[in-house]
Amino acid sequence: PIILKKSFDTVEVQQIATALTTKWRVSCESMSRLHQVEESEEKYRTVVDSVEDAIMTLDAEGNILFVNHNPWHMINQAVGRNYYAGIKDEYRSKVMDSVNQVFSTGQKKNIEYAAQGEDNHTVWSEGRISPYYKDNKVVAATLVASNISARKELDWQLRHDELTGLPNRAYFLSYLESCLKKREASNVFAVLFVDLDHFNLTNDCFGHEVGDKLLVQVAKLLT
Repeated sequence: PIILKKSFDTVEVQQIATALTTKWRVSCESMSRLHQVEESEEKYRTVVDSVEDAIMTLDAEGNILFVNHNPWHMINQAVGRNYYAGIKDEYRSKVMDSVNQVFSTGQKKNIEYAAQGEDNHTVWSEGRISPYYKDNKVVAATLVASNISARKELDWQLRHDELTGLPNRAYFLSYLESCLKKREASNVFAVLFVDLDHFNLTNDCFGHEVGDKLLVQVAKLLT
């Protein structure tokens, strides 16, 4: 409402009314745009949180600027925390170097690494790191990571003996073939064959359970 006092200028009143009306319309439009932005962000968050991959944005020090809610990835996935802290020690420098290369070169990087998941179990991740630009400058790195733990476990089972954990025949033949392909005149290698004499007597006299325990102990010694 506009309160008028006598006497008043009609033109001035019209100007005030027009200005207030314009201000009110602009305010309504701003609120409408704000609601649209909030709805858009909510829809974006819903979509991002619904995917199985972990999606996050990192700064140059590896601090998390944005992350979707993905329980499989690691225990410390929260905005403000350092992403590198949750990566296994033997892979941490590898991930750090990859992120630094993205910042320095602006090129995407693919990487495979192991992180610390809930209950202290290892989570294997396969990720793609991409640069995030602002004013033609890389200001952040976006990481999209997939959980490949099941694939790694299956691969390990196919290449190792279930009882002893030692590499099996398939792994040995594959590794031997690789050595033969890389062989050079100045680079020789040897194959050592180890046998357990009269091992069948252990199974026959004490049973297969004792024989299995003996194999496990020998495997530990070899390792």
